[in-house]
Amino acid sequence: MIESEKYNQCGIIGFGKVGQTIARYLAEQNRLSWIISRTPGKIEQFKKERAPTLNTFYSIKEIISLPDIILLTVSDSSVEICAEELSKKFGDRLKRKIIIHTSGILPLSVLDSCVRFGAITAAAHPYQTFYEPSPEILNDIAWGVEAGENYPLIEGFIKSLGGTPVNLENIDIHRRALYHCSAVVASNFLNILISSSKQIARDANLPPEIFIPPIVNTTLDNNLKNLSSGSEMPLTGPYARGDSKTIKMHLEALKQFPDMNNIYCYLALAATESALKSGFIDGNKYQEIKSLLTGNII
Repeated sequence: MIESEKYNQCGIIGFGKVGQTIARYLAEQNRLSWIISRTPGKIEQFKKERAPTLNTFYSIKEIISLPDIILLTVSDSSVEICAEELSKKFGDRLKRKIIIHTSGILPLSVLDSCVRFGAITAAAHPYQTFYEPSPEILNDIAWGVEAGENYPLIEGFIKSLGGTPVNLENIDIHRRALYHCSAVVASNFLNILISSSKQIARDANLPPEIFIPPIVNTTLDNNLKNLSSGSEMPLTGPYARGDSKTIKMHLEALKQFPDMNNIYCYLALAATESALKSGFIDGNKYQEIKSLLTGNII
């Protein structure tokens, strides 16, 4: 838990999927003081389901009192604006209050307007995908944290949310971007892969719910078991074999489904790069397949 019991009650500014998820977790612990959302429907539904007596506001100007911790779960473009609004409204009342933004790409410095009035600031990004705002998905996930000398305090807060804090203090802006990039690849790009496989199966008049889960689960399990080994899982299939005949058959079949054609070609180009890098195919075969794929992009 948090090192000092003083830091317990929280307010949330921004009620998108991240904000809703954290709000649900905190509400279960009776640690949520208020939320701010520009969408009345979201607030009313949340109060009905989780916290009927919760204070809710539609802007920072409406806030009456400050809790111990304020989480900025707004869009990246709004984080610094919200911090400036807080500093203008509350000034010295921010002293020793904790202000945390949850962006994975923005530095801690975007909260400097609050630091000038004595606030404790941190960047704490949950390394998770938030498709559904279920509090359970916060359990045992990593959080990338930047908090300077206040890291132990923020570490305690993240642990109170069921997370595993990881100190990003010593990484520069470029490595921080790579950190966030890895999350995007692991969630968004994986989603594209599975969604594409599902659509192609449907185009073939096959039930994706029967065919896809076993192969996806095996592939995922194999890769997850191999994460700490330092080696990559070997590529399999026609791109590892340099099987241009099979690839041509794929492309010919996809001509009937132009909405999937380009997605397949771009994903296949990535597989071709991987096959070359891993030594499965030589430069000549790489160029042959690459030309075949690029020539079929619409």
